[in-house]
Amino acid sequence: MPATVIAERIGWSGSISWLRERVRMIRPEYAPADPADRLVHDPGEVVQYDLWFPPASIPLGGDQSGSPPVLVMVSAFSRFITAMMPSRVTTDLVAGIWQLLSQDLGAIPHRLWWTTRPVSVAAAG
Repeated sequence: MPATVIAERIGWSGSISWLRERVRMIRPEYAPADPADRLVHDPGEVVQYDLWFPPASIPLGGDQSGSPPVLVMVSAFSRFITAMMPSRVTTDLVAGIWQLLSQDLGAIPHRLWWTTRPVSVAAAG
């Protein structure tokens, strides 16, 4: 919004050049975040979990095939990635999270993130 419009809306009766200068000084404080900014994560801060459903059908044994969920874990700092194939039962998913943390990562992060929307393979790569 131009300084002249701000002056009109607030009923400014002083010097427009002074107001323009002050608006120019504080405008960066109100600028929206740049969507291209990169997030920075400290080591051990965040691990993200997602369920991935492979696009191809794989043999499951007993003349069955399907696309079972793959529990994927990614460390935000190092981008270390590991995965396992638990059942869809909540207790197995939670046990899978703890198994990936304790056996594969060997540490507990400060925060665990879980994506609640499906992520396509093309968008993730």
